[in-house]
Amino acid sequence: MSILLKCLFLLSLLLISSPYTSKSRFADAQEDTGDPSVSEKFEMGLNIFHGSQESDGGSNTWFQEVSFGVFGGNDNEDIETDYLGSWKLDNPNAGVAAMQLQLMPNNKVIWFDTTALGPSALQMYQPPCPKSFENETIEDCFSHAVEYDIETAKVRALKLQSDPWCSSGVLAPNGDLVATGGYNKGIRVVRIISPTPNSEFKEVIDVLASNRWYPSNAVLEDGSYVVVGGRNSFDYEIIPPDTTQFQKQLFGFKFLVETTDKTPDGRPIENNLYPFLFLLPDGSTLIFANNRSIIFEPRSAKVIRELPVLPGGSRCYPSSGSAVILPLELGQDNSENVDVTMLVCGGNSHDAFILVEDLNDPQKVFAPALQDCGRIVVTKQDAQWEIEQMPSPRLLGDMLVLPNGQVLIINGAKKGRCRLGERR
Repeated sequence: MSILLKCLFLLSLLLISSPYTSKSRFADAQEDTGDPSVSEKFEMGLNIFHGSQESDGGSNTWFQEVSFGVFGGNDNEDIETDYLGSWKLDNPNAGVAAMQLQLMPNNKVIWFDTTALGPSALQMYQPPCPKSFENETIEDCFSHAVEYDIETAKVRALKLQSDPWCSSGVLAPNGDLVATGGYNKGIRVVRIISPTPNSEFKEVIDVLASNRWYPSNAVLEDGSYVVVGGRNSFDYEIIPPDTTQFQKQLFGFKFLVETTDKTPDGRPIENNLYPFLFLLPDGSTLIFANNRSIIFEPRSAKVIRELPVLPGGSRCYPSSGSAVILPLELGQDNSENVDVTMLVCGGNSHDAFILVEDLNDPQKVFAPALQDCGRIVVTKQDAQWEIEQMPSPRLLGDMLVLPNGQVLIINGAKKGRCRLGERR
């Protein structure tokens, strides 16, 4: 098992864990090379957000593009190296594509793919096979979910009936992976798998109060979790922890109606799917959808405060920017008043969806992605967005808070929007 892959999995675990940490150390800003070819060489490489530094002229923010970074050394400087790392083939065929992936507390990785696109590369049964849950006229001999051991690279096929295509999920406080919604018959399903030996998904059909295709989840302070939105679902619901037997709690959410764009002829453009969702230290919840954000109390549906609009375009699916909460500074003197900063990067224009909507149209336009990031202290009453630029446009990127407090932005596309064949 390569050290690099292990590190990436550990960093993924850090991403889903609490952002509470001590004050981070920011690296020195990279000097301007003056060479316009530099950004061209690394346009789709890594972006490192170094944070901010106070100066006489105010707060300056910067990014650095790197092909690979190694951080360490003493408190005053980073280690500089030309070594780019190396890859080792861990498993030649794990069998199932990782549409969604979660590192579990037992160092096993659970991932799964849609069941709607035919066989995977991992056969689970010999004919005659069980009938497909989604289509009872066909047999399904293949696995669509696996457990992967990051220490041994061994794969264990998992049973998965309902289609989790474009579902959502959380890692529960007890270590369970809880996945919600999906496609077709899976659209109101809750799937739970625990980090125990030989565990399998427990799937509860039609337990959700509303259809959940492209929703978002967040764990609340009592261990419950909130499931927000989805296609044509302008509402949210709260699911209690450690049970699949519960009374449905559905709340209408006007904010999702307000953040739905429209075409010139009045058709809806759902630029607010997979909204960014974060639990705040006071127990309230922050949601960012399309280009707007509010702080609300999930159990009462009360809107506590609306934040300023982030200009530039749409940031959520299908324009698919990304967002993180920057590390929090905790101390005895601020335990009741913690500043929380959200960083939102990339995305695309509000009309990127309709410009590329017809897959067969030779004239379709792949709109250029947004190149900016917005940063705001969401806990301040009069906060405003601070805007900085990434080295290159980006949508469909992944953001990861590193152990030193910096933010890694990796992957993605420079044009189009999120859907098969609609980005470049």
